[in-house]
Amino acid sequence: MVAPLLIIWGGSRPALRRWPEALALAATTVLVGGLVFFGWLPDPHRHYPLSYLSLPLLILAGLRFGAHGAVAASALMAVLALAGTLRGLGPFGGAD
Repeated sequence: MVAPLLIIWGGSRPALRRWPEALALAATTVLVGGLVFFGWLPDPHRHYPLSYLSLPLLILAGLRFGAHGAVAASALMAVLALAGTLRGLGPFGGAD
């Protein structure tokens, strides 16, 4: 996850005119990542299969912002998944 981030963001930067949309997408990604990997849902809904809920946001990031958006959204989701898993939460944090 680190190499694509460094390679893509090490080159040219995206245009500044799309930053409000990028911030909205980042905030939505954090919200969905919290729902999926930190269990921010109420108890009756915690056992829903939410693992694939993050995929539409990653696809949207790639379509709207190209490689920069796809790599940034994937890295953000990976950090959220790692943090949730280390805390024993989310779909990957169970004691199997």
